[in-house]
Amino acid sequence: MKFKVQVEEFVFYINVGQGLNDFAWFALAAAKLYSNKKNPDSNYLPCYLQFRVPGTDMFLTPPPRAKIFDYLKEDEEGKETLVQVEIRKGQGWIMTDQQEKWYDEAFGKMRNQFTATFQLAPLNQKVVNRQEPTYLIQYEYKMFPEVMHEFDTKNYPSKDKIIMKEIKAGDNFKKYFAEITLPLGQFTFQFYGQIITEKEGQEPQQSIFPLDMKNFDHTARLNPVPISQQEIQKKIMEYAQQKEKDLQQQQIQKREDSQKNKQSAAEECPYKFEKLWTIIQKNAEGNLELKDLEENFYNKIAAYMDDKLPLLYEVFRQYAILYNTDHAKKDEISISFQDVMHFLKFYGLVQDSQELFSFVETYDKQGTKSKDVRKSLELSVKFQEFFVIIVELAQFKKTNNLSEVESQDQLVMKIVDKIIEINSDEKEFNNFQQHMKYNEILVNFIREIQDQMQNIFIKRFSQGNDDNSDIKFHIRQEEIKQLIQDSGYKGDNLDGIIKTAYKELFHDEKFNGFEGLFYYEFIQVMQWLALVLIQNDERSQQEEAEEVTTLDQLQEQLRYFIQCIEK
Repeated sequence: MKFKVQVEEFVFYINVGQGLNDFAWFALAAAKLYSNKKNPDSNYLPCYLQFRVPGTDMFLTPPPRAKIFDYLKEDEEGKETLVQVEIRKGQGWIMTDQQEKWYDEAFGKMRNQFTATFQLAPLNQKVVNRQEPTYLIQYEYKMFPEVMHEFDTKNYPSKDKIIMKEIKAGDNFKKYFAEITLPLGQFTFQFYGQIITEKEGQEPQQSIFPLDMKNFDHTARLNPVPISQQEIQKKIMEYAQQKEKDLQQQQIQKREDSQKNKQSAAEECPYKFEKLWTIIQKNAEGNLELKDLEENFYNKIAAYMDDKLPLLYEVFRQYAILYNTDHAKKDEISISFQDVMHFLKFYGLVQDSQELFSFVETYDKQGTKSKDVRKSLELSVKFQEFFVIIVELAQFKKTNNLSEVESQDQLVMKIVDKIIEINSDEKEFNNFQQHMKYNEILVNFIREIQDQMQNIFIKRFSQGNDDNSDIKFHIRQEEIKQLIQDSGYKGDNLDGIIKTAYKELFHDEKFNGFEGLFYYEFIQVMQWLALVLIQNDERSQQEEAEEVTTLDQLQEQLRYFIQCIEK
């Protein structure tokens, strides 16, 4: 969702995503855009926000800490929502009472509290000789965990009551009122009546009973409506799942197309196994040296590899298409060592990070491909080396007593079978991976922004790995968290967002032994965050009115997300 925002003489369009943030965040986003226009060296703060109800001239002021989705919906055709934000200019700026109240609820002591307000009026007030009960509210309350660091739970009982006070509402008309302010939490209530009867010589008798609400006019308001981070987390997950479904429905290459691609793999592969083996043998003194091959290794696997090589090449090509245009010669396309490490991880060829990096150190002793993160991103691995790596992995496992019975050729065939089996099962791939395999539009877009994405990855990696002795060529959750913060996201639920992203994208238990994300996974995370996180955007009214497809939206939001990070 995007809404038109006016701050003094300036007009902006702000993207609020699903509306999971509050209006205080919305106002801060508007103030930031205002600062950029008015005076980039200044940092203005908002002190008031209101919006015009679509189709009317009426303005409404939502509570600053109310969630946007509770008040604003997607603009209907011809009914644009206008949000107005007022700015506090410096500490000496004198605010109105209305602005002070809003500012306190947004950023002051009231920011993590809500007020429950109740009104009650009996419908039939003409009954004579009737004892009027005392009206009260009985409530149950549980403080949200995210505010417990700020408030002492001992001061806020889980069950309590509020006695309603009578207020003047005219002759022969009674009205009752009650109010309570509490830290954000779960709150349920019910109206009760209480009558105390006294008889001479006896203790007063108290009777409490629930009211039949059809006999009363009544209102109950929670300002703002308290919503827990757990509920927000649930909405984020639902939103992400829906977005993934939308993307899947828009796949240019449907399931039949992907199957067709696999069937045509033999046409795509530029090699017969004999030719590939000859290339490897000719370069035996270079980076394609195969060490300690068992006797008759080639003869034992030749027939098998003639059949499987096109399918193995298809796996290699899925990485390569993110870098190489369709005009590149099929025998010249290459991938990065980052992709190799992700390949070993994703296809379950290594158990955990320790085994993966132990193999990397064994295979690339000179550090030509894994000297540092920049080297690991260079397109240095062609298909012939891709196959050599598989053979070397089999030897590595055998040498390290991970396979004492199987011969080298048996291990290679077992590894290749596993790769092909996983690649043929679409359930193994999340929606982003499927799009990155088959969606030409998305693939071309990723190629277009490749330099920016790699620069962000390198920067995050460098910030998170100060000790060169422990560099492992992947980024961890803390770097992803910092990336989200650098994008300008102001929410308090960063850990929850990251947890949801990992659950949605990398839910398989086989990844539990791996510490971080490689570049191929980083691309997926960036797409997911761009779709889910609330972003700011300035767009013209003409652009705003255009219909945007889900894939177009992903490209737009990812491009803007990158811009926010790079600022």
